[in-house]
Amino acid sequence: MATDLIKWLKKAPLLSPSEPNLLNPNNINDVEQCELSPEVVTVVNEEITSASRKRKRRNYQHYDENIRAKIGKYAVNNGVMNAARKFTKELGRHVGESRVRGMKQSYLKAIRSGKENVNTLPTTRGRARLLGSELDSKVQLLVPRLRIKRCC
Repeated sequence: MATDLIKWLKKAPLLSPSEPNLLNPNNINDVEQCELSPEVVTVVNEEITSASRKRKRRNYQHYDENIRAKIGKYAVNNGVMNAARKFTKELGRHVGESRVRGMKQSYLKAIRSGKENVNTLPTTRGRARLLGSELDSKVQLLVPRLRIKRCC
């Protein structure tokens, strides 16, 4: 355990410690022979984990269909920046402008397709279906049946 701590600590030319309980970083034998208190280990571990070199990513935000429609409609009427500010306050989490622009575009697309009242904006994720949604769902029901019949 002590040798793991030595790897993380930077060696620098220091004088001997002023307090008797501190370790001398220049003397490795001193570190290996002593026992570290649990408080010291937890403090050092917290410092090591907080000083991570990688930047942590945020968790992905998920918005349900109704909220997406509200954000898109508000963005059409009041602008993207105002919508981002308003819904950041309402939802209590960051809503980025680029996300609002995407919701605005999907809202406008839904209106252009002929819907008058757009209350939901479903998210379409992944690759577009080659057969269309109706045929694709029928094929998904048919394939397991064929596999069962083929096995027996």
